[in-house]
Amino acid sequence: MARAKWTKSSRKPHICGRGHEIPVGEGYYSAAPGFRGRTLYRCQAHPFRPSELTIGMRAAPLSALEALEDAIPELGADGYDRADDYDSLRSAVEEFASEIRSYAEDRRYALDEWPNGNSMLEELQYTAEQAADEAESIADDIEEFDIEEPERADYADGEDGQGEWTDAYEQWDADRDQHWEDTVEAAMDAAQSIEF
Repeated sequence: MARAKWTKSSRKPHICGRGHEIPVGEGYYSAAPGFRGRTLYRCQAHPFRPSELTIGMRAAPLSALEALEDAIPELGADGYDRADDYDSLRSAVEEFASEIRSYAEDRRYALDEWPNGNSMLEELQYTAEQAADEAESIADDIEEFDIEEPERADYADGEDGQGEWTDAYEQWDADRDQHWEDTVEAAMDAAQSIEF
């Protein structure tokens, strides 16, 4: 992986990889991925991501992980419907897993090109297969919140019953939100812990 270098003040304008100009006097990141790769620039607001500093096959799974990281904050952002959110989370994780499986297949094809074997490629292919298996198992661990919403009819009439129902509903709602946050965090932690 290439290293990004930070320069405090630009002496000449550069073009950020996001398409806008970095004016003279502003700080910027620079990196040259690959052997004799051309120098790329990023402004302070758009630093390099790992997939942009990596060449070869590893760039694809890193890019898939970044796409998952980008997708997750969008889930449940406005007036969420939790059932849809769990489906969307599962779908985002499955898409990530699909990319990792594709990466593992690419590693297998690369190894197949060596008729007498290659121990380094065998190790890379094994690691990629393990990564794909782990990625696919993340979606299986996503479970929806299955506690029933408290029904107003189950509580006594009057002010006391209304208060008890309100307390029960608020606790149920807080538990539901906490379960969602825990599920998202567990999925993200599992994805980020995978070694490619």
